[in-house]
Amino acid sequence: AAKLGSINHYNLDLNLDTINSSFGPLKNKEYDYILCTEVLEHLTVCPTEFIKGFMSLLKPNGYLYLTTPNFFSYYNCNLLYNQQNPQKVYPRKSDNQDAHYHHREYEMKELYEIFENCGGQIIYSYWSDCWDEVNLKKMLPSCMLSNLVFLIKQKIG
Repeated sequence: AAKLGSINHYNLDLNLDTINSSFGPLKNKEYDYILCTEVLEHLTVCPTEFIKGFMSLLKPNGYLYLTTPNFFSYYNCNLLYNQQNPQKVYPRKSDNQDAHYHHREYEMKELYEIFENCGGQIIYSYWSDCWDEVNLKKMLPSCMLSNLVFLIKQKIG
């Protein structure tokens, strides 16, 4: 961890460990920023509990930056249009050693509700084309781009 510029490193299983301000190694810590990129879709935990836990770790003016795939991406909508399920059948454990399968993908409106229910104030959000093919990027409406990006802080008062 020190090699990467970090004083402390905690190995956490986000599917098993409940993350909040009273959690073992993170107890009583307050963070200015928490980055959570391309994680949420891999978890089997309730997204509200997961987000609420991270929100509880932020300083009063701290920020959570979160990215996750957009369920209503062009790629997924095209599969649905062709009567194919964009959510693949989850593999056997031996076929998912690197945990790269998505349990659940989300869409913008439901994440807005989750963040607000967790005491979050959305500062900024947008659809990102980071995973889209170059030739499609300019043709797609923003709501069909491949990724969702959020900057959230705790509501004060």
